Amino acid sequence: MNIFSIPIHMCELQEIDNNSLVSYAYSLRDNNTGRTLSNKGGWQSDILNDNILNMLLIKILTNISYYANLLDVKKDKTISFTNTWLNINGQNDYNINHVHDGFISGVYYPQTSPDMGCLRLENHNNLKSISWHGNNFNNYNTHNAENFLVSPKTGLLVLFPSWLEHGVEPNSVNEDRISFSFNTRIENAVS
Repeated sequence: MNIFSIPIHMCELQEIDNNSLVSYAYSLRDNNTGRTLSNKGGWQSDILNDNILNMLLIKILTNISYYANLLDVKKDKTISFTNTWLNINGQNDYNINHVHDGFISGVYYPQTSPDMGCLRLENHNNLKSISWHGNNFNNYNTHNAENFLVSPKTGLLVLFPSWLEHGVEPNSVNEDRISFSFNTRIENAVS
């Protein structure tokens, strides 16, 4: 039996024009200083609201509906986006551990490769490291790991609870990792 599990949804999105998203990200960066939140180096856009994102947002919402069913979210609830933004992390850029304000958060990768820094999802039990550390286990697995690494891949979508602490490891290659991140909220459906 497992208790207190944390469901993570990962899938590859099809029929997304990643080249257009990448061009859009660079155009935004070239015309906007962006903002600094959890990013160390790199560039993060301000909150986005552009039609170029519509197809991507529709595909993400479809996966959020699937994920919400796994969570057994009540049918009289609605999940909607609260904010969306783009990240461009060059060589050695990374994001420190943080959490998001919302219900479900996630990331989509229009341009990346496995060497460009993993998404690191942290075990939320702060006391675990006292005796449940690597010296006591043959191998890390989903029952004993202190964190879970998601290797980035172009086209990959990852959904997780907004409260789950996470960060991004440094990009180790001389190419840009581009990601699209978002938060959602849950509220009563309008009748």
